[in-house]
Amino acid sequence: MGFTPGAIRYAVDRAFRAAGVDRSTTFRVDNTVAAAALVRDGLGVRIMPKAIAARFPDLPQYRFDPHARTGR
Repeated sequence: MGFTPGAIRYAVDRAFRAAGVDRSTTFRVDNTVAAAALVRDGLGVRIMPKAIAARFPDLPQYRFDPHARTGR
């Protein structure tokens, strides 16, 4: 799942590029609650700011390093 163009989307895009990781978005969900339901059902992943992720304590959360490491 992806974000619509904006600050979060651009930050996510930069992080993936810095890590040298290709990503693809099959579909986009602009509603955070709907996106959380898809994640909960194992149908997607979502990157979101910590403050928003805190609203969904039942979902697994993983922290990203401030500076993405590459395997190169």
